[in-house]
Amino acid sequence: MVTVMTDSSTGRTAIDAEKVRAIISRYSAHTPNLAARAEKAGTAPDWDDIGRIPVLCKTELPLLQAHKPPDGGVFDTTFEPTALFFSPSGVIEPILPRAAERLAELLLKAGFRREDRVLNGFSYHFTPAGMLFHEALVRIGCCVLPTGPQNIELQAQFASKAAANAFVGIASHLRLLLDSEKAASVKIRVAMAGAEPMAQAIRDDLLKRHSVRCVDMYGFAEAGIIAWGDSGDGLLMLHDDVVAEVVDPATLQRVPEGEVGELVVSLDSAGFPLLRFATGDLVRLVPADPQSGASAERMVLLGRTGNSVRVKGMLLYEAQLRDFAHRVGLKACSISVSRDANGLDQILLHANAPGLDDHPFIMREFVNSCRLKAVGVRHDDTIVDGTFLIRDERKTEVAGNPLIGSREGP
Repeated sequence: MVTVMTDSSTGRTAIDAEKVRAIISRYSAHTPNLAARAEKAGTAPDWDDIGRIPVLCKTELPLLQAHKPPDGGVFDTTFEPTALFFSPSGVIEPILPRAAERLAELLLKAGFRREDRVLNGFSYHFTPAGMLFHEALVRIGCCVLPTGPQNIELQAQFASKAAANAFVGIASHLRLLLDSEKAASVKIRVAMAGAEPMAQAIRDDLLKRHSVRCVDMYGFAEAGIIAWGDSGDGLLMLHDDVVAEVVDPATLQRVPEGEVGELVVSLDSAGFPLLRFATGDLVRLVPADPQSGASAERMVLLGRTGNSVRVKGMLLYEAQLRDFAHRVGLKACSISVSRDANGLDQILLHANAPGLDDHPFIMREFVNSCRLKAVGVRHDDTIVDGTFLIRDERKTEVAGNPLIGSREGP
């Protein structure tokens, strides 16, 4: 086991160990998966013993839920959700009250105010982001304009007529909206945007041309939003609720402090408590530095650990490509993700199948499996049977980092 150094100035690991013990105590009696894994570590008296609790990988959730429907033993059995969602990987996810409370706290820190009129550019369908932000904004007294991500021109008209002055969603979506002629009178004061790689240049452009202060954020369906940042250096401040570890994606053992690895989160969240949950995101943690004004632990998000990619705010997995290929009778395929002239994500599908270029059946089945549209299909005779690759051309991988792509998706 790798020894984790304790920050003597804050006692961070001792505090985090106490938080994890509280999660185990509160939920193990009625959360079967959590109880089974906690039992592996016994009484978990200190941080190193907590490291013996088996990690639950996000990629395991579809298999757990398929084996033991509907939730795979990961939900609190006493929890009665008000809404359920269906993630791109096929996982049932509940809306979580604590996630809305936590997000409301982060929105206030980011500068959202009571009576702001907020365009909600996240989808309300199948995935929780739209409803989660809606509930959090209502909690702080905002008026929500629930537009979702579609129909930019109509959104621009609505924003103008309703006097929208704030936004949540994807930064490239906001830039496209504000560049619309119909949005000439729209004045967005503050925005919280995420779910998009390499968006800092877009946020800088929004500030320069439209005077929008656009803050960054990070979250995932099982927890909600757990970090935010506005420094422009990629550092995201973790919420105080979060117990964060960094592990080697291949061995799931902790890496030394300051090194890059996969983010593992423990979180007290009634309904779906997380105990050593591996997110699939590649990060580096930066300790709190009160002297510089950074009172919370911070995180640099560096990409995904496996063969998956985030497109238009949605995660696209290798398993979805395999499902698509099975539907249409392909033995292999790949996708490349890039940005168009407006800075929006676009997907190009590649397959070793002559004559299928942009075929309507292929395009329709890709949407059915992947829940995203491809701009086209191209013949590629270099693709080897059994290959299902995802190439993200919007960014470069972390140079020399062997961790990326070291574990396959579900």
